[in-house]
Amino acid sequence: MRARAWQGLAVEKLRQWQEVFSASRESWRVRGGCPICLHEDCLYRHYQVGVVVEGASGRTRRLARGGLWEWCSGCWTFVHYAAMVPSWWGGGLEVDEARLTAVPDALQDAVDALSGGMESVEPKERDGSLERG
Repeated sequence: MRARAWQGLAVEKLRQWQEVFSASRESWRVRGGCPICLHEDCLYRHYQVGVVVEGASGRTRRLARGGLWEWCSGCWTFVHYAAMVPSWWGGGLEVDEARLTAVPDALQDAVDALSGGMESVEPKERDGSLERG
């Protein structure tokens, strides 16, 4: 497998990124286009459940404190947060937690395993520069 060229999300794109991810609650596969590379069907999220909490927080019930990864398999942009895990989170990715780091390689491997390796958008060369295809 070719090494992934992960890149952290640029601060100026944070608001657009958060709008796309907050509009979708379909668990690990996120509906919408990537605000960075504009590809559709290449956005993912994963919550890691940490410390379980009781009660509600704001309008949306929270189940636990933990970690959150959001990433695009089209341009390899990602964000990793400390987060509250929402009650709608249903998981779905089987991940070797010993392999988890801020960079979502282990998570993308889990997505690829579920899809037979077809979820990553391969780059293609166009006019001497790389473009995601």
